[in-house]
Amino acid sequence: MTTTDYTPEQIHSLGLTEVARIDAELDSLLRAQGLTTGTVAERMQGLAKDSRFLFPNTDEGRKQVIARYQQILDEAYARMPDYFRTIRRANSVLCAYRSQRRRVRLELTICPRRTTARGKASSSPT
Repeated sequence: MTTTDYTPEQIHSLGLTEVARIDAELDSLLRAQGLTTGTVAERMQGLAKDSRFLFPNTDEGRKQVIARYQQILDEAYARMPDYFRTIRRANSVLCAYRSQRRRVRLELTICPRRTTARGKASSSPT
């Protein structure tokens, strides 16, 4: 259920307009970086494989990933009052879990922040 007065067609049209706007903005940003070959989707997939934008596939690299995503999460929480009247006051961190398989897999999950004996927050993998 929703509180909007828009018809399904209006919502669909708004979505299509937003997709076109975002696609054009991404195209402009990618072109400014010299990435001009292929569709926006192909260029974005290329960025996902570009070593300049990847963390090392090591324990240290995984720690860097967790730290970066925690920074993004903290920034998002700090900006929530600008957009929401009611905010869930959960103190969350990102946690890393290893899979049960032999192959190491990092899974990021928002989980409750634990407090260490010294009163500091901990987000160490369990």
